[in-house]
Amino acid sequence: MVPNALTFRLVTGCRSTNRRALGFLEGHMELDAEAGFEALKSSGQSTMRARFDYWLDEGVCDSYFHGFKSDSNWNYRRCFVFRWKTHRWYGFLCHPLPKSNPAFLVCVLCIHVYKNEKDTDRAELQRVYEWQTSMAAQAAITQVFQEKGGEKWTN
Repeated sequence: MVPNALTFRLVTGCRSTNRRALGFLEGHMELDAEAGFEALKSSGQSTMRARFDYWLDEGVCDSYFHGFKSDSNWNYRRCFVFRWKTHRWYGFLCHPLPKSNPAFLVCVLCIHVYKNEKDTDRAELQRVYEWQTSMAAQAAITQVFQEKGGEKWTN
């Protein structure tokens, strides 16, 4: 069950750009991406912030992060993952400003898991898809990114 009140918070200590943003979806016990990040030692957080910055700068590096654009399940094509050692932060990509800045891309990190297998567990992608399509998540993202005139974004 998805709660009515979620929040979206930008990751601190990362670059600010007008093309991309990255943050944590919070407000439900399943949404543990921020907790997984905060549990890292400072060197691990520095490594991840560098990877976040590289993505924010529009870098490409599948061993650090990647999407699932070619996934056979269309529901998972906006899912995204950041990787470091056995840690995985799963989230989704969205364009919350389709009228004023349609190219602006946001990565919404939802869940943190430890992973030793080569392939992604499809259950993780399904969990992310459920958060991606929740009205509460869309409302939380809209609180941070609003179109001029207060128009609401819907995924």
